[in-house]
Amino acid sequence: MDDCICWNKHGEEGFNEQDGEEGLHETCASGNEEAPFGNGELCDDDVAEIAASPVPMVENLEEMVRDAFDFDEYTGSEFKKLKQPLEDMKTPLYPSCNERYTKLSASLKLLQLKVAHHWTDKGFRELLEVLGDMFPEGNQTPRTTYEAKKIVCPMGLKFEKIHACKKDCILFYGDNAALTECPKCGTSHYKGRTDEGDDGEETHHRVPRKVTWYFPIIPCPKHLFATSKDAQLLTWHSDGRTVDDYIRHPADGIQWRVIDFKNQTFADEPRNLQFALSMDGMNPFGVNIDVYLRPLIDDFKEL
Repeated sequence: MDDCICWNKHGEEGFNEQDGEEGLHETCASGNEEAPFGNGELCDDDVAEIAASPVPMVENLEEMVRDAFDFDEYTGSEFKKLKQPLEDMKTPLYPSCNERYTKLSASLKLLQLKVAHHWTDKGFRELLEVLGDMFPEGNQTPRTTYEAKKIVCPMGLKFEKIHACKKDCILFYGDNAALTECPKCGTSHYKGRTDEGDDGEETHHRVPRKVTWYFPIIPCPKHLFATSKDAQLLTWHSDGRTVDDYIRHPADGIQWRVIDFKNQTFADEPRNLQFALSMDGMNPFGVNIDVYLRPLIDDFKEL
């Protein structure tokens, strides 16, 4: 419609994702692209934000690795991933390359161009393959979109795949994890699938009827307190906030003070974190939202 306003995400002017070429955001289902790196995909908005401020990114990386030496929660593999960006910042794209372009900065610049010009993953991958062949042998050019994003942000997000009843009655989780059918409606946990192998024998697979993805909340505060600068900011509402008649921060509002009044012991420790639950719409018909909140509630109980 000619009189329809073109909204893009939060109302910015410019390119509208829905008007982009088909296949702009390709998924793994097409078979042409890799699975999301690590445990969570780095989206185009994240790339644009990182590319807009590379100097603070470098400083934050160095600080993160220094603080990680004193943080016991990181595993060996996680610590190795933290150190990798620092090594990539010092690795030239190829031996005689301009000092501006290292393995990390070149990958970041290429991803920035991908975002700015709305290149598809398939087209971007083909460009990387050509650049890799054009540059001298042994160059550090990433060969795929997956590899480029992994160089820029190696950590990713941890998630759990939890099976659910097809009719949203329960999660096959905790005490219900081993059940083969829903105890409330009797629906089978799995849908059968039979494949014939090369030797002619049939192999039976148990494929869940419904799967929900859960991002555990516990690692988030651990990582926030792992960096000294972020840990200091987390107590700013108590240590650095100006207390007057103006509202500059949620802590200046009446709602925050009411929560502190009702939970005085909790409020006395400024390092305690308050969590808020936000939903971008939900379908009230036939979906028991409390069923899907169970892993989150269990994490809150553990905290």
